[in-house]
Amino acid sequence: LTALDIFQESQWEWNELEKSEWYQSVIFKLLIRPRIPRFGVMTTNCVTPPGTIPETPAVCDALVLLRTNPAMLGPPYDELEPQPLRLFADIGNMELNDPCRMCIDGGYEMTIQGLHASIIPTFGVLSQELQRYSATLTADDAEKQAMVNGILAKTSQLATTITRDDVEDFYFYYVTRSVYSELGWTGYIEGYQALV
Repeated sequence: LTALDIFQESQWEWNELEKSEWYQSVIFKLLIRPRIPRFGVMTTNCVTPPGTIPETPAVCDALVLLRTNPAMLGPPYDELEPQPLRLFADIGNMELNDPCRMCIDGGYEMTIQGLHASIIPTFGVLSQELQRYSATLTADDAEKQAMVNGILAKTSQLATTITRDDVEDFYFYYVTRSVYSELGWTGYIEGYQALV
């Protein structure tokens, strides 16, 4: 008998359903969901593009170099191994008054607002092109005409029903896929194992 046997909490075990629920309601919602889109904003809006030499470096350049290519920063960082997945922790650990964090948060809002504002014009152009294509169809193309009209109705509906939450979901998915392509699946697994 140990001291820990006295406490009921030390005897708890999690079944698979509880683990999944905890992951979805805590880990994914509070840690992963806010950080992945902000990573996308950081790498596109707050970092100097590769191959360019600006007069003043972008506000997140030092942080990104520290995690992706520490040798570029010189001593004492040149001995560190690159660990790009740690950028996700850095994004969550920055203070709100950090210039990099302010760039990320402001860029995130601008990105989401810009994507949301472009929905109606994008689907409007798509609808116009479908209408123009539909006008070229002959009476022999009744099946194609019905298909185009169905797509046209869907594009008109999408233009008015896509919400900001839908745009945030899309951007989350878009950045997640770009992270996989940048790191490659082997880099992703190696980074994950380095963190664990």
